[in-house]
Amino acid sequence: MVLAVDPERGPHRQRILSLAQDGFDVKLTDQGAEARAMVEVSQPDIVLVDPSVPDVDGIDLCRWLRTFPGAPIIALSTDASERAQLALFEAGVDDVVLKPISKRLLLARIRVQLRHERHRERAAGEVVTVGNLRIDTAALEAEVAGRRLLLSHRQFAMLRLLVHNVGSTVPSAMIARVLGRHDEGADPRTVRNAISKLRAALGHGPGTPEIVRQPTGGYRLLVP
Repeated sequence: MVLAVDPERGPHRQRILSLAQDGFDVKLTDQGAEARAMVEVSQPDIVLVDPSVPDVDGIDLCRWLRTFPGAPIIALSTDASERAQLALFEAGVDDVVLKPISKRLLLARIRVQLRHERHRERAAGEVVTVGNLRIDTAALEAEVAGRRLLLSHRQFAMLRLLVHNVGSTVPSAMIARVLGRHDEGADPRTVRNAISKLRAALGHGPGTPEIVRQPTGGYRLLVP
């Protein structure tokens, strides 16, 4: 899936949407805040981002996208200056394509990045182990001490978020977005109930990670 974060309309948007003709599932938003939620829930294969998104700082958005495990990032920029492009690379993007974009060139850049990502996945492996918890991020499978966990897609996404931040506090708002609750006023019981069910799925035992609620809010995954 291709996630495009781009406020521009007209022919440019049509060129982005036309990637569907080349076999890609294309999702498009013009808001950086919505893009964060979509990345956490939809897990795109690649992200196209225009740093001029109106609701957030585009460079900060690129930095955030880089810290969240997953998709390569291609910046779509109107600023051809060396300084602007260097700032994007320093923020963690994998490539920069200048606007107005050429559909053929963009498609080629996307395919290159996806090929590189497949190579990185094979080299780095796709299995993460925390205590006796083992998750396979490619197969979307998890097990504790050899016991297969029966998790929904969102439960797995929530567990993966905690695993990738093991030992660190994950804010409740970020967990809420993984659960599909994007509004700031979401009922906190939604997260508490989801965490409770995930705890039950993990169970208890020597070496089994524990999900701990923090006094300041949020949750941490700890290994006993």
